[in-house]
Amino acid sequence: MANRYIKKNKDNYVIADDTKAGYIATNYLIKNRYKKIIFINSFEDITSAKERRAGYENALRKNDLNYSNNQIYSGILDNSGGYDIIRARVLQEHEPPMSILCYSDYIASGVIKCLNEMNLKIPDDIAVMGIDNIELFAFSHPALTTVSIPKFRIGQESAKMLFNLMNIPEYDENQMILEPKLVIRETA
Repeated sequence: MANRYIKKNKDNYVIADDTKAGYIATNYLIKNRYKKIIFINSFEDITSAKERRAGYENALRKNDLNYSNNQIYSGILDNSGGYDIIRARVLQEHEPPMSILCYSDYIASGVIKCLNEMNLKIPDDIAVMGIDNIELFAFSHPALTTVSIPKFRIGQESAKMLFNLMNIPEYDENQMILEPKLVIRETA
């Protein structure tokens, strides 16, 4: 599997360290922006969503910051979902200043569009971060701060693993976890 697994340490997979990605992003926001951090997550039955949330929670605990479930919004998939959750719930339930960490850059793009329409200043009123490092969002305004997931390398290593398994069925290097990296731009 590429970028996901069903049974950790049992399946054959190549993934990014999603727990670390959530941790890196949250820790960056804690140290450089607002300590009140809203997390807009995907569906929590997806392994990467579970692990990114775990990283978010670990960073808050490690920095002695409390959080509550009303700071976490789940089930958001894309830019329109990010836009809608900000307008309908987040800004109704929380007041700036704050930081918003998004499960993906696509969700973050919808968040940024909504905040811009509401004349909120990014990152002065609300800091926004994504996870993925989709190249397009490096050219948005403001440019998205994110955590880079090594997608190309995940594809390469997955193909190598598949060929190794086809040639050597008892091939035993069946799990690979790759490192995410912080990419600082303008939104946080």
